[in-house]
Amino acid sequence: MPTLVDETRPLSRRAHQCCACDAPIRPGTRYVRQRLVDGRDAWVWKAHLECQAAADHLDLFDEETWDPVGFIEDLERSPDVPGASIILARWRRHTEDKETP
Repeated sequence: MPTLVDETRPLSRRAHQCCACDAPIRPGTRYVRQRLVDGRDAWVWKAHLECQAAADHLDLFDEETWDPVGFIEDLERSPDVPGASIILARWRRHTEDKETP
């Protein structure tokens, strides 16, 4: 089980990728940045504030691996999750942008 070392909510100075929904975190956007460790593994988790809140609400952090598509599918099945409509709209725009040549 991962251990949270620290969490901040910085203002993005450059583009990042949201670990939850895979859409970009644009410069000037406040986001969640967590440093985590699990045994000898260490990583940084970056997510939109809405994505972090939704993942917390759905209690998805007990899973062994994270799957952005699974996260989106969970949100589609649970539209009452706070921020779900914002996250789904952002994700749809992101996937459409990736498909456009």
